[in-house]
This record gives sequence, structure tokens and C-alpha cells, in this order.
Amino acid sequence: MTHENVAMIAGATGQGGAYLGETYSVREFVELAFAQIGHRIEWRGRGVNEEGIDAHGGDVLVAVIRGISG
Repeated sequence: MTHENVAMIAGATGQGGAYLGETYSVREFVELAFAQIGHRIEWRGRGVNEEGIDAHGGDVLVAVIRGISG
């Protein structure tokens, strides 16, 4: 997946790379990004205990890592 694909999935850029001002939840972004590579995400848990699970294989693909901040 290229940076352009990620921007397209996120709805962040339009023609010429102009910002469109659209917002998406992290959950929506994750679901769309994994769909691009053929994975459907199911969610389990709540809050910091929530995990994104591969709907077909049951593997945890997304999890919160405590102690990481921006």
C-alpha cells in the first residue's frame, strides 16, 4: 500500500492533493485499510482493551499498546 492509497482511504486528499477536511474514526480507517489487502476486521472488547480481529483467521491485527503517546 502506498502513501497515496492511505490518503485516499482516509479521505484526506482530493484533486491535486488538496485537503478535503473530511474526518474518519480510527476504526473506520483501520477497516478500510485492511479491506484494501483483503482482510475484514471484527472488533472485540472496549476502550483500551479493544482489539481488531481478522474475521477469517481470528488473528489479532489491531491492538492498543499502553504507554505509547504522541
